Amino acid sequence: MFEKEIRPVSDVAMNILKKRYFQPNENTWKELVDRVSKAIYPEGNEDFYNLLLNRYFVLNSPALVNLGTNNNGGAMACFVLPFEDTIEDIYQTKKNFALIARKGGGCGTTLSDIRPEGSKVHGSSHGYAGGPIKFADTISHDMHALTQSGFREMAIMFTMSVYHPDIMKFISAKYNEGDKRIENANISVVVDNEFMKKVANNETYWTEFNGKKYEELQARQVFEAIVEGIWRNGEPGLLFSEAINDSPYKYTGQFIKATNP
Repeated sequence: MFEKEIRPVSDVAMNILKKRYFQPNENTWKELVDRVSKAIYPEGNEDFYNLLLNRYFVLNSPALVNLGTNNNGGAMACFVLPFEDTIEDIYQTKKNFALIARKGGGCGTTLSDIRPEGSKVHGSSHGYAGGPIKFADTISHDMHALTQSGFREMAIMFTMSVYHPDIMKFISAKYNEGDKRIENANISVVVDNEFMKKVANNETYWTEFNGKKYEELQARQVFEAIVEGIWRNGEPGLLFSEAINDSPYKYTGQFIKATNP
């Protein structure tokens, strides 16, 4: 393997390292590698050290920032949480987002399981649901306040099924640059092959939630609204359900509804 640093760090990379990754006593990439490598392999591992030193692979940001320090940060970057439709589960998800942010991780979740805005809520003095987009917005603002382990804002992904009754509100939620709604999160629409066929054939489909049908939409108009958002502001993205769930994830026995950022 390599005996020394043979791939110099560019000026651009060094500037990023100074702003985000170096600890107070660090001034070079090698010093950072010394810290991280010792945290992972206290007895030393020459192959690992040289591969990292020359950046033939690079660990994720939380690992580079937190390993070998006393800041109690984590070493994992990517998480996905469930987001269930009860007030207890909603606020447990919000709490779990905060705990992940404190450790330096990013997180995604689905909004597809939250009842549509304006739905009747039994046993609540408020009477009607705020809806998934409003709850997503509160998470976005809360994580903005926390920042991601002190060195950047938390990376967030919200997804919603194209069949959810609030899908048009979701698609247009970030149409205008500078709006404060869900401002520090990415959003993506989850589509399936059946929806894409309806787009190609210019057919309609129904939105639904918990078996109840809500609205008949033109599939092509929904798709064009997604394209409009991408043209305007880069969002929403598209996630293809069959492709995701026909990947090696299928061997976990899970059905994937969301991704991390």
